[in-house]
Amino acid sequence: MPAAWAALAGSAPQVRLAVPEDYPLDGPVPLSSLAGRPFLAPREATSCAEMIQRACARAGSVPRVVAPASDFAVLLNLVAAGAGVTLVPGLAARWLPPRVRLVPPAEPVTRRVFTVSRRGGDRKPAVRVVLDALSAAAA
Repeated sequence: MPAAWAALAGSAPQVRLAVPEDYPLDGPVPLSSLAGRPFLAPREATSCAEMIQRACARAGSVPRVVAPASDFAVLLNLVAAGAGVTLVPGLAARWLPPRVRLVPPAEPVTRRVFTVSRRGGDRKPAVRVVLDALSAAAA
């Protein structure tokens, strides 16, 4: 494995279910219990959208996506407004809007975060700073 990949290859930030604070479910929440409920998700063809599709499929359901958005801040504000629920990676859930709480899914959902750079790129100071910052954030 190239050295640049090693920085984050072992990290698997936890994924939580973001729900409005008055949501009747209290963790851990089986993803199958969300079948038919409004789901908020990143736009298709992104790794987080695929993560949500796979997690729900493993639980035997297909999320009914009512609002795709590219930004987790937008998705979390939609959760706060009561528009639905979403799965959110730990790195994207650092700043929650008011009226949103995070509950664990009954089936653990993780994702792998890694970086790629050209051979020797991780020895360049600017790249090293970014890799170190990403590693610190993932920890």
